[in-house]
Order: sequence, then structure tokens, then C-alpha cells
Amino acid sequence: MVTPVAEEDQMVVCSLDCKGVVIRKSQEEQAAYQREETDMRKPASFEMGQGKKRSGKKKVAVVGAVYTIGAHVRTPEDILESLFRVPDQASPPEQPKRPKPISKHIRASMQRDENGTLSPARKEIFGWLEQQQQQRNPSGQSCCIAN
Repeated sequence: MVTPVAEEDQMVVCSLDCKGVVIRKSQEEQAAYQREETDMRKPASFEMGQGKKRSGKKKVAVVGAVYTIGAHVRTPEDILESLFRVPDQASPPEQPKRPKPISKHIRASMQRDENGTLSPARKEIFGWLEQQQQQRNPSGQSCCIAN
């Protein structure tokens, strides 16, 4: 897939975060787990709701996103107005619409090393973000925002 190069008046935005991802079991694994649960006798403290632990249904993934977007120039008054505006109130008609993200791509990785750290996932996503930024802004003329 060819990623368009950002124009001079556009910005390249790169974002990275770690998120919990729900791990779903196959139907066979789920059925076996339920059989084991019914066969096992639970301690009284568990039945009383004490000492509950996390069920381990989530794993952490490193998620990266990159997109190109046009500038949205606002005055300090515009920003204050948007902060203190009533939520149901419509925006003033003379205000220009916000630009939409162009060619937004998202990638996630759950790779771990032998110690269980997310270091390989971070390297993979940071490498991908760097590659995307270089494809979108090869001359370095556009602004790049990382968060």
C-alpha cells in the first residue's frame, strides 16, 4: 500500500500507547475450561467474594497509529469558546470544519521476549512509526507531532 506524502501545510501525527486486549478462547478451550471449573471445588472465601483475583482475560499490546492531517488554525478566543461551550449547542456556522485525518493506519503487537517484557513489541511499533513518518515526510518539510 502506497502512503501519500504530506504536503507542506499538513502535519504527520504519530501516536503510541499500551492497551489491554481481551483474549478470547476457542469454543473447545472455553468448553474445557468450563468443565474444569465445575469439577473443581472452590474455597468458601471465593464463594463469599473475598480474595478475588484478575481472571487473566486481557494481555497488554503496544498500539501505534499514524496519520496526516491539515492544520486547524484557531485563535485563543476560539479555544476558550470551545472549552466553555454547552455540549448540546451547535458550533457557530462561520467556524471552519476541522480537517479529517488522511491515510490513518493503526498497528498493534503483542510480541514478548523470554522474560515476558514488551521490548520486542515496542521495537516493532517504533520501527513501523519511524518508517511511516519517513514515507509521509521524506524531505522533513512537514511538521511531525508525536504523542
